[in-house]
Amino acid sequence: MSRIDDDIKKGTFSHCYLLYGPEAYLRDNDCVKIRRVLTSEEDTMNWSRYEGKDLPIREVISQAETMPFFAERRLIEIRGSGLFKGAKETSDTKALLELLKNPPETTFFVFCEEQVDARGKLFKTVRESGAVIEYKPLTADRLEMWVAGWLKKRERMITGSAVSELISRTGTDMYLLTTEMKKLISYTEGREGITKADVEALCTSRPEDQIFKMISAISAKDRKRAMDLYGQLLAMNADPIRILALIAREYTLLWQVKDQLEQGFGRDAIAEKVKIRPYFMKQYLSAASLYSGEDLVRILNKCGDTDEAIKTGQMKPQMAVEMLIMEASASE
Repeated sequence: MSRIDDDIKKGTFSHCYLLYGPEAYLRDNDCVKIRRVLTSEEDTMNWSRYEGKDLPIREVISQAETMPFFAERRLIEIRGSGLFKGAKETSDTKALLELLKNPPETTFFVFCEEQVDARGKLFKTVRESGAVIEYKPLTADRLEMWVAGWLKKRERMITGSAVSELISRTGTDMYLLTTEMKKLISYTEGREGITKADVEALCTSRPEDQIFKMISAISAKDRKRAMDLYGQLLAMNADPIRILALIAREYTLLWQVKDQLEQGFGRDAIAEKVKIRPYFMKQYLSAASLYSGEDLVRILNKCGDTDEAIKTGQMKPQMAVEMLIMEASASE
């Protein structure tokens, strides 16, 4: 149960909430939950929403100091203001800071931000007098549980392999996953279960997913599969130059993972340092274990040579990338 769910259950609320972090879906969901309890979108007299960095702070303060109109509460919702990340201190921000230390009894603030600076005065003030809640990307197990739970609430069961395939194809963005799950519900109307075959039939693979499958085939020295996957990417109208860039990106990530492992860092620390979503760390660790550091450097150098050959007109892009894949997947 989240802090917001707990507060709603108890019926006790902080006068100021700061919801922040990269997981926008969960962050936005909790923002909506608390809005529906404290007021309603229809109550335009007592609910104010501000979005963006050009926040009219004096207007916000004036709103906060105004008694609610025929209601018990006034809610001020502020999104993406940038106030919590290196905002310049002005007389207006100082006034807002003082207000948040002791807000009116009938006024409630909800700030929704992607990034914050925990060293800032505003952050510290909200942490001391209100509630600060961070929204991190879900771990692999929790994300799979969330997918299964979301579908179960809508009377659909899904197999474990289908969940993995869905996330592999869609990525870990929970908004995109929700969109794909809605499509799967419509596609499987009349059935209770969603299978891997349903996901494969309905959900389009991301080029990034195909690239990683190709790299897995290359590491296994399975040239035929690697070339088949390259063909599939071309059939998806993927630009060979973009494919090359993605190959180079993925091998760079593998090299970074390998380097961090050799330095003794653990899985979570590597995910944070290399900026890989936790859900995909298992496959990166597995792939990195199949290469030596020297092999990864050699392939990255070959990616650079291929890029130069294309830019200087020595080779056509499609053929150049094909040659790269064939050489990288060649048996020793």
